[in-house]
Amino acid sequence: MKIKKLICLIMVIITVLGCSGCGCVNIKPKTFEDKCKTSADGFVYYVDRSIGLCIIELPKTEEVVIPEYIDGIRVAQLGYEEIGIMYSETHVVDGSHVKKLTIQHPMVYYITKFCALETLVYVDYLYCISNYENIKSAQVLSHFGSSFYYDLNTKVELIVSNRDYSVNCSQIEKIVLPKFVEVIEKGVFEKLTNVTFETSYSEKPSGWEEGWKGNNPVIWNSKVFGE
Repeated sequence: MKIKKLICLIMVIITVLGCSGCGCVNIKPKTFEDKCKTSADGFVYYVDRSIGLCIIELPKTEEVVIPEYIDGIRVAQLGYEEIGIMYSETHVVDGSHVKKLTIQHPMVYYITKFCALETLVYVDYLYCISNYENIKSAQVLSHFGSSFYYDLNTKVELIVSNRDYSVNCSQIEKIVLPKFVEVIEKGVFEKLTNVTFETSYSEKPSGWEEGWKGNNPVIWNSKVFGE
């Protein structure tokens, strides 16, 4: 009986291999795109076991808000890169169609194509940079990619929400605010103490609300890197 079962199994394997060779069975390897999903609002994403949810494509709209969660999973980064011994996967998010981008939580960025970006909005700026727990100096950026760089044509707005969050970047001693930071709402920096702000402005611009800096000092007419 065992011999008959073994013979049957061998015959099945031979049949499958034969059909595969003649094209009767189409065994197609699963591609990276097959592993991606698309959310209801148009985000294409891939979930990496060690990294988390990585956005691969943005919705084809001029204004994009990066959600903190997609389909119940926290967004870890924009773009994806994996390097193996025999293969590699690199996916850079194309944001060349985006004119206004809103960031509202900390992520790792790989975006390099934001050439049309006019406005970058940080919701709860301290929360957005809270991945960097040990930095002592931070400079608000207007544009970002695989490496951060500056684009003076992109205006930055720092606004607040009503969510409750803890400040993990308590080591910060200095925050630099270039001239492209046109809007700062009251309350953005209220959780900080013993911090010095530096800006090349000679006085408070109209878009910075009263009370924006809390009780912290400001150095006006400062020389800001990138300007």
